[in-house]
Amino acid sequence: KLFLALDQRQKDRAAIYPYVPQEFFTRASRRVDIGTPSGLPASALSGDQRDILISLIQTYTSRTIDSIEASFLKKLDRDGIENIHFAWVGSEHRRQPHYYRIHGPSFYVEYDNTQDKANHIHSVCRDINSDFGFDVLASHYEHAHN
Repeated sequence: KLFLALDQRQKDRAAIYPYVPQEFFTRASRRVDIGTPSGLPASALSGDQRDILISLIQTYTSRTIDSIEASFLKKLDRDGIENIHFAWVGSEHRRQPHYYRIHGPSFYVEYDNTQDKANHIHSVCRDINSDFGFDVLASHYEHAHN
């Protein structure tokens, strides 16, 4: 819905790769390390388009327990909606492979619909600074006990 709401110039800015990836860019890494945000910044969206983006983000946050959702939304508010980027890869047509990501200063969302004739969705929402997969103890030993 968000990509379809963009004008052609915005779509051109949002499109980041010429082909759809077969896997998440972040893969199953323990930490999100994707670099600087790419795609279309939320600051370039109209009010209606921003509302769609916020609704999309809330689709992910609403699937967590209330305290995690509240923390996530507080960080989003602190970081500022204008610092979020929306990136797109693939077709805008139904049943065609496509991928998007939403990248903010403190979170990262990936959505991949490339398998089974674009009928098999994978998605992930990750907190960049408090990712569940990060091994805090191993990091401590690595940096404090050389």
